[in-house]
Amino acid sequence: MQSISIEQTNKTPKVHFDVKRGILELTGISIPEDADSFYTPLLDLIDEYIVNPQNKGTIIIFKLVYFNTSTSDYLMGILKKLKKLQNKQHPVTVEWYYEEEDEDMKELGNHFKIITELPFEFYAQEEIN
Repeated sequence: MQSISIEQTNKTPKVHFDVKRGILELTGISIPEDADSFYTPLLDLIDEYIVNPQNKGTIIIFKLVYFNTSTSDYLMGILKKLKKLQNKQHPVTVEWYYEEEDEDMKELGNHFKIITELPFEFYAQEEIN
C-alpha cells in the first residue's frame, strides 16, 4: 500500500496520506469540477488502509478554507470509513482547523463530529495556508 500525495490547485486541496504514520491531511479549497474522479482514489486507498493499518492510531487533519456540497459528501464518506477503524479499537482523531473569523467552518466541523461520533479537536487559526 502506497501513500498518496496530490498537489493543491485553485479548485482542489492538497492531499497527503502517509499510510505508514497514519496521517491523512487535506488542505486548501475543495471545489473540484469532478469530485468523483478526485476523491475516488483516496477513498479506495482508505478502504485498503482500513483492512491493514500499519500504525497504532490514525489522525485526520482538515485545514480547509472552503468546500462545496459534493466535497462535503466525500468528507463524510472518508470519516465514516475511518470510523470503522475506531470500532475495531484503532484510535482515530480528527483535527479540524478553521480560520478564527469563520464560524460557519467551525460549525461544519461540529456537524461532522456529531454525525460520526469521532473525537474532534478544533483549532482556530488566523489564516489557513
